[in-house]
Amino acid sequence: MNCGGGNSILQVYFILSCSPGIVLEEKNWPPFFPIIHHDIANEIPIHLQKLQYVAFTTFLGLFAYLLWNIVATTGMD
Repeated sequence: MNCGGGNSILQVYFILSCSPGIVLEEKNWPPFFPIIHHDIANEIPIHLQKLQYVAFTTFLGLFAYLLWNIVATTGMD
């Protein structure tokens, strides 16, 4: 690699991603606009999958509650 700064960040990322040991997984979540790789069945141990599900649904509930709070408070005139 040229230490003089001739490589862009994208070129450096490409060079490093081709190195052995780095696996770039296909982005698959959310289905309508994939931005991250999400595979609970293979990445989370079986005994922790229920905890992960509860944590994620709690996060979604909190997000929905805060969104509703913003809508309700800004809609009042």
